[in-house]
Amino acid sequence: MIWLSMTLFPPSDWVYVGTFPFRVPSGATLIYIVVLLLVNLGGPLMLWWGWSFKKRRDGNWDVAVVRVRKRVD
Repeated sequence: MIWLSMTLFPPSDWVYVGTFPFRVPSGATLIYIVVLLLVNLGGPLMLWWGWSFKKRRDGNWDVAVVRVRKRVD
């Protein structure tokens, strides 16, 4: 899906590095790649980093008490 969506961007220009042709991505493609990396890598890494500051990994949402009914014959 990433490759397919990138084909919708305008084509890029060819630049020659020595004798090797190299395709430089257009501005829209670069913005798309940066946003894609920030969302898919940066977001989870920030959550992982922020979680290191949390000492207690429980809270008020853990107040449910499990009640098992006695079997009635």
